[in-house]
Amino acid sequence: MKGWGARAYYFKNVQPVAFANGKSDPLLIGNPLDEAKLRQMKVFKINATFQVAADGKVTSVEVDPEGLQPGMVDMFTKGFKRGCLFVAAVDHGKFVDGTYKYHMEVKP
Repeated sequence: MKGWGARAYYFKNVQPVAFANGKSDPLLIGNPLDEAKLRQMKVFKINATFQVAADGKVTSVEVDPEGLQPGMVDMFTKGFKRGCLFVAAVDHGKFVDGTYKYHMEVKP
């Protein structure tokens, strides 16, 4: 998490220029989950779909319950909403709402 702010600042300035004539999905700055913690919790796969507003804020998160124990979906949903930093999607140089697909697999 250290350095995420600087990285976000950089990409907020670069993305509109890099995609002045194109499109990009939202960009996740850093991975909010720790593999060792997930392994301890016996979580080996997690998938989620984020809706990210044009200002980079997460507006909603849908966590796939497959492979998760009861209660974990809510825990991950709340954690993702608090712990994720995004740079918004870009469409021809303008920040726009977008969708981000998150997938992480952890080896046992």
